[in-house]
Amino acid sequence: MFQKDEYKSNKIIKKNLKNRAVILDNGKIVADGLFFDILSKPELLEKHRLGLPPGFSIKKLWEDKSKLSD
Repeated sequence: MFQKDEYKSNKIIKKNLKNRAVILDNGKIVADGLFFDILSKPELLEKHRLGLPPGFSIKKLWEDKSKLSD
């Protein structure tokens, strides 16, 4: 069971990491940054044999990002 302080620190960690994305290739970190920034780089995704999930669009990602920063 979590102690009160552990619960608070876990909440802070989750808050700070929820918009973060990391790409690993052959066990090495090749990209680490904001979810929006990583997914808006198609050349990076293609280089590491990745793609956007069905229904995602880069334009929509940037619209969503601007809503979060308001």
